[in-house]
Amino acid sequence: MVHYRQLTECVKSWIAGYFLSNHKKYAVEGFKASSFYDATVVCIGQEKDSESLTIWQASDDNLFKRFSQQGPHSIGLWYTSMLARAGLTLDDTSWFEYMRSNGDPERLFMDVISDFIITTGCGYDPTTQLRQEVNKGYFDWRSDLTSRQDLCDIVAATQQVYVYVIHNILCWTRMYMPSSNLVLVGSYDIDSLAHEDLQNFYQKVEHYNSLKSLTKTTKVL
Repeated sequence: MVHYRQLTECVKSWIAGYFLSNHKKYAVEGFKASSFYDATVVCIGQEKDSESLTIWQASDDNLFKRFSQQGPHSIGLWYTSMLARAGLTLDDTSWFEYMRSNGDPERLFMDVISDFIITTGCGYDPTTQLRQEVNKGYFDWRSDLTSRQDLCDIVAATQQVYVYVIHNILCWTRMYMPSSNLVLVGSYDIDSLAHEDLQNFYQKVEHYNSLKSLTKTTKVL
């Protein structure tokens, strides 16, 4: 008879292996869908109990994992949870663009950074840690922010902080990875990263949306 604890460990191992395979699967799909012969592939997932961030070196038919961060610190899950705080989901792309463009990214930027995000400094380590455990929405965060403008400012600040975290990751990849091409893999659109933000790191960037299975391209000349 299989002991309950052994069965539990087997299930946990299977789940971890499933998400691990998903990261590699999406890294392969993202690279193959791109126009690059070689690239750095950054996969940002929403997993809380397995890998939440992986970085791969890709060329031709070769794919090598160069970095892996385990949950529960998941910047992808944090991002969607903060959007939920403002009443949005990943599918609300039109509302997201409206709220982001009408929000003030600076007003709550430091509040969000100080309440949620810990990075180790540009170029030293791509790891991002969270000060608060991720849940299905930080609905209790800053309960005083209730107006439409407040919610727009939350979205704008969240996007600004997310860009800040991406910058920390890309500083490390440019320092330690050989390719000048980047494939960003995630289940959300990150094309709103401005060109001037990207051209400090990579000549060409393509985004693979693992949820929609589409490739969106941002080229910086």
